[in-house]
Amino acid sequence: MKLDYHYFLQRRNITTESIILNNKIKSYDDFLNVLKTLRVNPLPKSEFEFVYNKLMPSIDSQKKAPLSSIGKEKTNAKQVSDTKTSVRSTRTRNTSRTKTKRVTDNKKSTTRNVSKKKPAED
Repeated sequence: MKLDYHYFLQRRNITTESIILNNKIKSYDDFLNVLKTLRVNPLPKSEFEFVYNKLMPSIDSQKKAPLSSIGKEKTNAKQVSDTKTSVRSTRTRNTSRTKTKRVTDNKKSTTRNVSKKKPAED
């Protein structure tokens, strides 16, 4: 059973653009192959072409990176601000609790003298 395409995007919190970029898709056939491996019903070709054509001019207009900068990632302010960080208290759990001390009994244990029963005399 295949998933609906829009449901798949929503569950993974991704976009069609990110699928195209991350999988280096060059055609609709490549797109179909990727979705087939993911077991997802494909997007109609007209919608794919709209997104692809909207995305490709922006990729072509970017400068080609020189060989010295290959492997280096650049981050812009928008990418940095979009990352989510967890907010965590620096106070540990135990600092707010009061500690109870175990009271030790320093008394020596007392032994009870148990009298032995004497056999009854007849």
